[in-house]
Amino acid sequence: MTASPPAAARRVARRRGGALATLLSLAAASAALAAVAPWSFCGGAVAGAHRRAVIRRADLVEVPGDIKTGMTIIIDGEPQTILSHKSKRMGKGVGKTMMQTRNILTGVYKDHTLGSGKKFEKIDPYFVKGTFSYTDEETNSLVFFDEEFEQLSLDIALAGEGGRWLTEGARVKLDMYNEKPYKFSFSEEPEMEVISIDDSGRSDGAITVELANGEKMQGPGFLKVGDIVTLHKTTFKITGRKKD
Repeated sequence: MTASPPAAARRVARRRGGALATLLSLAAASAALAAVAPWSFCGGAVAGAHRRAVIRRADLVEVPGDIKTGMTIIIDGEPQTILSHKSKRMGKGVGKTMMQTRNILTGVYKDHTLGSGKKFEKIDPYFVKGTFSYTDEETNSLVFFDEEFEQLSLDIALAGEGGRWLTEGARVKLDMYNEKPYKFSFSEEPEMEVISIDDSGRSDGAITVELANGEKMQGPGFLKVGDIVTLHKTTFKITGRKKD
């Protein structure tokens, strides 16, 4: 009798299998598109690599007049997104701006007090389209492949609530900085399987469903175990049932 492989080895095998399946799926899609319009792929890989290598930078912005919530600037050498800011004068007309930011690469929040007239470099991060492949438990990251079949990893801590709703093959938009993703959003409504149902006989006919990721929520009474439901891209509430 052959002994079963260790759990770690099985996990690695599953991850490799998932990554291979994703690559084969992406390759098949590209081949189909190329057959229809082969000219659109001329120099595609080179163009894609060049597109990712470009870090779009804008002019310097000055505190406080140019500062806006949602803007990403370089503070102490790190890219920081401005979450909130408030300016006031503190004696003899000296202006100060209080600002809270979030480091887009680490997710760390920080408070700053900046003097009027200080200038910072504003950056414009870019994005690429990608497909989710698997979760790498060893590095605690989510693994995607972009349109050129290059692997991109996103730290789970940066993924937010959306990370719980990823399934293999999900299409996403990856926000990038210095060729590294720092957040993602769904390009299409995510899908999830119903694994259990609790019908408490509500007057409105709604039932409680448990999904494959362990989340429980209210759903329409026509759902049954094994159904694949579609979910809103940001609230992750059930929007419907996927048709066969």
